[in-house]
Amino acid sequence: DPQATGSALAGQLHELCPEVLYRKGMRGRSVFAVGASALAFAAACQLIAGIDDRAVWTDVSEGGADASTDGNAACRGPNIPSAPDLSTSDPTDPNSVVTALTKLDLGMDGGAYGFNLDRACTCPEPDSCQRPLVNGKKLPPACDDPGGVDNAGKPLFALFSSFVNQKLLNDAIGNGLSNVFLRIEQYNGQLNDAHVEVSVYASLGFKDAPDAGPKFDGNDEWIVDRASTVNGDLASPVYKATEAYVRDGTLVSSLRFPIILGGAVSNPVVIELESGKIVAKLDMNGAAITRIHGELAGRWQVSKLLTSLQNIPDPLDKTQRLCGTDAVFMSVKPQICNAVDITSDPTNDGTGICDALSIALGFEAIPAKFGVVKSLPPPTYPCGMGYVANCP
Repeated sequence: DPQATGSALAGQLHELCPEVLYRKGMRGRSVFAVGASALAFAAACQLIAGIDDRAVWTDVSEGGADASTDGNAACRGPNIPSAPDLSTSDPTDPNSVVTALTKLDLGMDGGAYGFNLDRACTCPEPDSCQRPLVNGKKLPPACDDPGGVDNAGKPLFALFSSFVNQKLLNDAIGNGLSNVFLRIEQYNGQLNDAHVEVSVYASLGFKDAPDAGPKFDGNDEWIVDRASTVNGDLASPVYKATEAYVRDGTLVSSLRFPIILGGAVSNPVVIELESGKIVAKLDMNGAAITRIHGELAGRWQVSKLLTSLQNIPDPLDKTQRLCGTDAVFMSVKPQICNAVDITSDPTNDGTGICDALSIALGFEAIPAKFGVVKSLPPPTYPCGMGYVANCP
């Protein structure tokens, strides 16, 4: 029974998050790891994000390069603000801020998140990728949300709701168990700035946790994950985007990030989002940023999801892992494979095979302070270092 199996899996996932470890990805990638504990004494799950240095699409409503003349231009772009004129920026712009997350939102309580990542409106238009074959027949279309918004992964968050939900995630942040820094530099403090720099650092938790939690008053010190830096130097972040900007008070940058759903101490379940976006409103007090709130979105390659499930014990037989020919894995795998709605590589939009799911999250961050720099132990590979799972 797929529904019963899914419920059992969700229950097992809920039990598996006393601690989550950050794992640095391949060069050019970054990690956004999310975990939470239902117990006050549990160790910190990690929440890690990273940004790459890619150009972002322009908003067709601003007459940008992606504007279409086919009468349906609203579905040709990712629905994000375009960059302002270069005259709005100067390399000597002095404003900078370090922020830490205060809230995450998976959209389970009615939040509508996501962008038109593939620049298409599937239903009534055709899919933006070729649907996989199941038993010799193509899967039915994967319809977008209104306006062509891509967020096919939201139902999967619902499947894992006993493990990953707003309360668990926000309790982890509120109790100081995990967080992530978002630093903005070379900002002019105005509504428009054509060039800002954005860096991301993983946090291993609030400096006084678990004895005390953060106050979120701008003075909280959070431990910095050494893997987010070059040789522990806070001035040299591993994850930095220079192709970011502010338009009408909204920060826009491109990014890649996986989300760690859970697992044993050294066995995180990683959702690696590719070619993503961060679009967030900046609340200001004069030229100072007081709050950042917006959304993250990206493409989740299904083979990476399936492979990451190896870190979860079979809920019906804890001596086994969710990989290979395990019965529970074989039951869940088709549901995941059939949910694909987008290509993992945006250059294949319109022609490539659907091999990923679109994902979107809401977030909020406020000013905070860097604490000491510490390291995490390396991960393990329950099904073997070379294990890879693919559809079908």
